[in-house]
Amino acid sequence: MGVDFKAIPVLATRGVVLFPNTILHLDVSRGFSVAAVNFAAKGARYVFVVSQQDAAAESIDVLKLNRVGTIGIIKEVVRLPNDSDLHVVVHGVCRAEIVDCSVAGPFITADIAKLPITESKASSVKLDAMLRSIKGQLNELVAKDNRLSSDSVLPMMMESDLYTLCNHVGYFVPLDWKTKQQLLEISSVYKLAEKLLSALKYENEIAECDRKIAQKIQLSMDQSKRDYYLREKIKAIKDELGEGYDDYDDIAEYKEKIDALYANEDVKTKLYSELEKLAKMPQGSHEATVLYNYLDVCTQLPWDRMHIGAEIDIEDAKKILDKHH
Repeated sequence: MGVDFKAIPVLATRGVVLFPNTILHLDVSRGFSVAAVNFAAKGARYVFVVSQQDAAAESIDVLKLNRVGTIGIIKEVVRLPNDSDLHVVVHGVCRAEIVDCSVAGPFITADIAKLPITESKASSVKLDAMLRSIKGQLNELVAKDNRLSSDSVLPMMMESDLYTLCNHVGYFVPLDWKTKQQLLEISSVYKLAEKLLSALKYENEIAECDRKIAQKIQLSMDQSKRDYYLREKIKAIKDELGEGYDDYDDIAEYKEKIDALYANEDVKTKLYSELEKLAKMPQGSHEATVLYNYLDVCTQLPWDRMHIGAEIDIEDAKKILDKHH
């Protein structure tokens, strides 16, 4: 394989892929990358932008860089307030593959060879159909995914070149970075378009599932709010009529159970107090659930046995609880 660029500075990225004919905005903080950008900015301004195989790795290993990346031209370098990190704007020129790569002083350099695009043997009808399909899927995704802007899509909808469209859509849509790397490595225009179309369809399916889940949650929340509002209105009307909470079926049922308990007045007073709190709470709230459970337990206890003076043996109770719980 021939070499088109020798010892070009390497800008290694984590989870970011630069496509040809797109603009990448990137914050650079790692030593090798900062040095590479500074060197390139003072010279021909060319860098080789390539992603790491492991996006989580902090250190840069020349043996763990993807082989295919994009030759880029540095358009702008801004030093960030901490005085060590950089914000870089890079314009993607064309795809290239690493022939040799090594550490050269403070940064990594690579000998690279340009990767030509293979013209598709598909008919013009198939190419036009693929162009329309990608635009259709993109348009559908923009309508579902609020991360995407319809204004940003407009230039892509006007694009007539399939390869350019694939690069722009591949960069624009928030696909998984590994999928983007796979797209970058494809040399055939038609195969690239097929892979991109498949990825867009998958993203549309995910977006549709997200939309349905969000709708269900919203409906549930709206119903809860409606129920709470109506319950508060009923409560206010009951208060105005002086009827209190006696007409609520569940509250009335608990009141009957407390009335029938064979417990002393201190116990009943406490339970009535908790029942009054429950009557003022929105049904379904966490606090109401706790009180429902509390009242259920208290109204099911054998108060009659305690009332007739049955002996209470704490140690015996402990043994029983330890045995069965």
